Amino acid sequence: MPDPDPPRRAPRSTAEYARFALVQTAVPPALSVLLLPILVNGLGDLQYGLFATLVAAFGLAAIVDLGLSKSVTRFVAVYVAQGRGDMVARFASTAAVAYSVLGVLVLAAALAFGAFGLGLIGVPDDLRSEGFWACVIFGVATAYNLPAGVLGGVMGGLRRHDAESGLNVAVAVVSAAGMAAAALGGGGVVATIAAFYLPQVVKPWVRLPLIRSDLPDFRLSPRLFERGLLKEISGYSVWSFLVDAGNRLQDSLDVIVVAAAVGLAVVTPYNVGLQMGRILQRLTVPVAYVLLPVAAGEAAPHDSDRLRQLATRATRLALAAAIALAGPLIFLADDVIRVWVGSELPLATDIGRVFLAVSIVLVARAPLLSMMEATHRGVRIAGALMVAETLLNLALSIGLVLAFGARGVVVATAIAVVLVTSIGVLPAAIRVLGLVSSQLARRVLVPLVIPTIVGVPLWFGLSLLVADRGAGVVVGALCLGVLAFSALAWTALPRDDREALAAPLRRG
Repeated sequence: MPDPDPPRRAPRSTAEYARFALVQTAVPPALSVLLLPILVNGLGDLQYGLFATLVAAFGLAAIVDLGLSKSVTRFVAVYVAQGRGDMVARFASTAAVAYSVLGVLVLAAALAFGAFGLGLIGVPDDLRSEGFWACVIFGVATAYNLPAGVLGGVMGGLRRHDAESGLNVAVAVVSAAGMAAAALGGGGVVATIAAFYLPQVVKPWVRLPLIRSDLPDFRLSPRLFERGLLKEISGYSVWSFLVDAGNRLQDSLDVIVVAAAVGLAVVTPYNVGLQMGRILQRLTVPVAYVLLPVAAGEAAPHDSDRLRQLATRATRLALAAAIALAGPLIFLADDVIRVWVGSELPLATDIGRVFLAVSIVLVARAPLLSMMEATHRGVRIAGALMVAETLLNLALSIGLVLAFGARGVVVATAIAVVLVTSIGVLPAAIRVLGLVSSQLARRVLVPLVIPTIVGVPLWFGLSLLVADRGAGVVVGALCLGVLAFSALAWTALPRDDREALAAPLRRG
């Protein structure tokens, strides 16, 4: 029977949801900028190499999510749109039971990897003990966070991005402070990883009362488990899993390939360059996450015109944000890295420039992939494409690392991403979302042509002016490059885009 008392809050606009997503995703990357040199200098090259490699290896374990988190977000959004709030607790409890089983498997795998697998990723004997205890901490934390994390999916489905953003910011600040203290205090890799995971424990206990403010009868209980819902969950989540698995594998495999083929010492400069592109993605890609519940709600009544409008606008804004941030960083990469970590790292500069260019493509396509995942047909296609991209990336990485070292790995990523995006993601999104290719290109690319043409010589000129200058000059030039392009792009955007972005800021 439909829930007679669905959430009472007035719905917010998509731009307002994006604003909350930006808040929660802007702070962690900013903290990463401050934290990375502390970790590099506090842990040292080898221990930081171990830390970065273990984080990458732990990232592989995230694929056991099996797409359940997005499944929860999507179906909660659909149930609420249909006025069936009573189904949310049953669906979430069923997913939590499945997650509990997966958590136990991850714990066992983490213990086995810590005992027998560290040598496979190039960890030397004198760091094996530290690596083992780091794996223990990761396994225990994951076994807890997987079922508890279902509440995050419910928050997303209810579109509580306002509260979720505040919670994520608070957790990120506490984690960063703890990691910095552990690294500088000589705690090593184990204490640093423990400091990262400890604040995650409190998240579920904050989310639960927030969910109950919308759904007073909500609870997680094994008694609400329904075997029949597993089929409904798996029918969607198996394909969403392939999308997430592809993304997570590509995030992690590069570092692992470098560690195994070249050594932990090379991981440090490689990861520094990689983090420049990752920071760009963390600032922008998660905004596409808000489109999943929005698109699911629109897809339920089959509002195809609304979906097309969302897809075009979101892609245009994502591409504008990506160019604004990546463009100045590409030209100023050597000086940015020098003032960031306190030394010149030519390998990091090369990796950073290539991966920033790749990140522009990843950011621009993220809204299209997210909206494709809102439909059963779209999520199947997206899953297959991400599997193809992952396999291509892995094959190229193994081949090119042997020929060109660490630089070959990031080139492999660039080739795989550009190929799959151009011949797979874009044509598929056009078909699934009912877009017209010529209109999509015109509405997305044309407004950004002039800002980019003006931006390139400006960024190049700034790179000449700040060469070998201090941190204040480099940061000032970077901000000037970002603001100049943003101002030009703002005036070039369609009027409805500017109004949609400005409205929630005025109300905020």
